[in-house]
Amino acid sequence: MILSYHAFTYEIDDIEAAVEEILAQLDMDHHLLAHSAGILSCYAEFIDSGVVRALAERLPFPIVGTTTLATAIPEAADHLLLSLLVLTSDDTSFAVEETEPITDNLEAVVQEAYQKAETALGQKPGLMFSFAPLLLNYAGDQYVEALDQASGGVPNFGTITVDHTQDYSECRVICNGSSSNQRIAFLLVGGNPSPAFSMATVSEKNILRQNAIITAADGNILKEVNHQPLAAYLETVGLAKDGKISEGVNSVPFLIGKSDGTQPVARAMFAILPDGSGVCGGVMPVGATLSICAMDRQEVLDTSEAAIDCLLAGPPFKTLLIFSCLGRNLALGADPMAELEAMRGKLEDRCQYLICYSGGEICPVQSEHGGLHNRFHNNTLVICAF
Repeated sequence: MILSYHAFTYEIDDIEAAVEEILAQLDMDHHLLAHSAGILSCYAEFIDSGVVRALAERLPFPIVGTTTLATAIPEAADHLLLSLLVLTSDDTSFAVEETEPITDNLEAVVQEAYQKAETALGQKPGLMFSFAPLLLNYAGDQYVEALDQASGGVPNFGTITVDHTQDYSECRVICNGSSSNQRIAFLLVGGNPSPAFSMATVSEKNILRQNAIITAADGNILKEVNHQPLAAYLETVGLAKDGKISEGVNSVPFLIGKSDGTQPVARAMFAILPDGSGVCGGVMPVGATLSICAMDRQEVLDTSEAAIDCLLAGPPFKTLLIFSCLGRNLALGADPMAELEAMRGKLEDRCQYLICYSGGEICPVQSEHGGLHNRFHNNTLVICAF
């Protein structure tokens, strides 16, 4: 059995005060079992000020995590927050590892780091939590594929790091006291943790029906839809005019359906290249169906609350880890904390949880035959319950 508890601080500048506040809340002499690990979410300045490194040096267990735009825990939801979720168990072991910097050698560095972690764990893991960098030369699907190849398909729940800046220049992956914008970090969970996965994208009523097919793409670069240049296709659905793509297209979810029987996944378009192609948050498979979706504040709140209601109506759980896409936050407009507060209102003090914003989500989905397949998502709320 895995138990969890957490601690948090708003103190960015006074390192000693921040660390002592966290340690006092953890009360490790009374809470830690034989095996422990931590998952950390924080505002980027907690790294710059030295709080993250100093905290890691004082903890008797490893930690992994990410910078984020905002975090929610039972006690608070805020931008300027550091939260540490501690997993502890007498019968479940944990192992933390990070890759070497990723350049053009993704598969090799992931394989090497994963083997180190599995060796340290001493067994095949039952679950992986992964934290990946935001890199323009890699799509999130490539991270998922590399981790699948290394692990043999261990259920993988994770996020791509993000931050509060406009250009995401401060986003970092955290592993123990270090932080990086070029490394993947992950936490392996031994035994049989029996996690349950859930997600929310866009409700049926907000999926605009059309028979669109991706006809030309290169990885995450979308070039043609229905044999039309991207801009020409988007003009037919009101997202471009006179050959120029609307600036607001990055807040519009694209739902991608594959023929393998797995659930459709959402994609975001982050940028437009000079040739008119779109840079998307994940691989855009040629031959896949494409649906334009509508996302606004009410849709974000409705889908988040419905996902929590579904969990509460199901089997009992003790801990939730939740990642919500930055694109969902953008749709909230002038009320950026609304989604986090809505979920806190539903969960109250029923369990321990950590919710934070993400630059892309990793969550297993069910195939038509009932098996789990690790998939990468955009514009999605993903949940791991255990």
